[in-house]
Amino acid sequence: MVYSVNMEKDRQHTMPRHPIGVVSIRTGISKDVLRVWERRYGAVTPARTPTGRRLYSDLDIERLRLLRQAVAGGRRISDVAALELTELQALTGDDRSRAEPEVEFESPQAEGVSRYLQESLEALYRLDNRELENILSKAAISLGSKSMRRDVIGPLLTIVGDRWRDGTVRIMHEHLVSAIIRSILGSATNGVGGSLSGPRLIVTTPSGELHELGAIMAASAAKETGWHVVYLGPNLPAEEIVQAAREFQARAVGLSIVCSTGDRHLAEELRKIRRFLDPNVALLIGGRGARHMDSLFHELGATYVEDLAAFQDALDAITI
Repeated sequence: MVYSVNMEKDRQHTMPRHPIGVVSIRTGISKDVLRVWERRYGAVTPARTPTGRRLYSDLDIERLRLLRQAVAGGRRISDVAALELTELQALTGDDRSRAEPEVEFESPQAEGVSRYLQESLEALYRLDNRELENILSKAAISLGSKSMRRDVIGPLLTIVGDRWRDGTVRIMHEHLVSAIIRSILGSATNGVGGSLSGPRLIVTTPSGELHELGAIMAASAAKETGWHVVYLGPNLPAEEIVQAAREFQARAVGLSIVCSTGDRHLAEELRKIRRFLDPNVALLIGGRGARHMDSLFHELGATYVEDLAAFQDALDAITI
């Protein structure tokens, strides 16, 4: 009996069941760094769902925590990524016993991100469009466009979406932030953009999906990394998406779904897109509303992308 209980504990410890967002919170390692540690150093090897989502085990989380401690103690990830768990435990234990007590300070960049996010929310509540645009423009200059999208605009949209659902943000606030972000991100939302010689990408939202900010950010990110992008705006019928992909000779179609109730219309639109789209054209789907649609994406052979970094990973995989 004791043996079977221990076996069950071991099985649960190695079972892949945690998405990357949970792992990032539990370990204190950003999603971008997690992906680099996996891809470049083989620190852990997460399982994958049929739609491409990463899933980590308790053992993976424990290993990543130890790796973070080792790096925080002054070691290079390249030197410790391949160590066994027991070796990492011994190494980090020795580092802690020899280390002087430290006081942790927020990095200047993290402090700047927090300030830009708070100031953006305050300007949004005041409906001060000029100030909001000014804050986000400063963030782009100070942090760089990639960090601005990931660390300021992404969390800002999440907060606005959550507060819209609980009634503390009105539709007018969402429309204002949409208009400002379109202005800030520039040419990615104005038809064709990016490298004319790069691989081709269509970005839009399916019929019935009126929220376009996730699609705008995806188009901007892809354009910045060398893709030739056509952004078609929101709420596009399946037939139009397929025809655009044909005429543009797209390598991939990116769809953003924010408000999904699991209704039949959305599912049928996605099935139509996949049915008539060239099988060699990748279908990448992201957004809050797409989080619990694994079975449908598996059926369609679509790739779920949980954030902009995962979207970039998927684009990179297409061009390899």
